[in-house]
Amino acid sequence: MKITIESNHGTFSAEYKDVTIIEMAMQLKGMMVACGFHPESVDSVFDPCVIDPWFSEKDDEDEDDTDKG
Repeated sequence: MKITIESNHGTFSAEYKDVTIIEMAMQLKGMMVACGFHPESVDSVFDPCVIDPWFSEKDDEDEDDTDKG
């Protein structure tokens, strides 16, 4: 399988053999970030029950706790 993304930031391409749909989705996430999308925005469009998020809601809660300080 080959995926090519053409954007204002360039052309990004990846070719894979014998990967699962989950592995392919993780590669797509990385390619979207390489194209210039923010990692948290990319995380938000993937189901966190299926694809491991880079940022979790727990991380956001921890940051809130430190602000109360």
